[in-house]
Amino acid sequence: MSIVHENRLKGNYGAALVAARLSGECLVRPVAADTDVGVDLYCETVVEAHPFLHFWIQVKAGDQCERSITGSGASCRFKIDHLSYWARQPVPVFAALVPCAWPVEIEPDIYIIDITTSNLLGVRASGDWATLASNQEWRAGDPEGVRQFLRDVVPATTARLQVSRGVVAASPTLAPKYVRTTPLSR
Repeated sequence: MSIVHENRLKGNYGAALVAARLSGECLVRPVAADTDVGVDLYCETVVEAHPFLHFWIQVKAGDQCERSITGSGASCRFKIDHLSYWARQPVPVFAALVPCAWPVEIEPDIYIIDITTSNLLGVRASGDWATLASNQEWRAGDPEGVRQFLRDVVPATTARLQVSRGVVAASPTLAPKYVRTTPLSR
């Protein structure tokens, strides 16, 4: 019988927690176990009961993430090769950081990094690694952070992704609206 390492348990917990927070607001499809393709969750927003925008999430849990000294936000180190892989994807990619002590006693907050926008703006590397900081937080017990992410961040990042293809696009909406918005850089 093989031994299950603590890091696998932390990763499993983190992916399940992120999927649980999202699944009340959008469609979430976990990547099959042991088929590590560089992301943990395939997601799709739901607008007015219709599936809409796709995005992917890479989850980092436990000691891989560091909380900010100021108490707001978190950061994580990523291999440049991984960031390059995510930059080539057809949909926005986000990292969900779940910094927590192990074993988990209190449900932690989740911190989100917009990897796609970070790649578009240029990542500062230190050798083969780059540290990215979160720009959004999903507080435990408060679904509004997830809703705001799905309503505002995913469409804006989807539009920004078009820039890499030479297209300046409005933030996508399910039904055309009279007033259109274009995402601003952060």
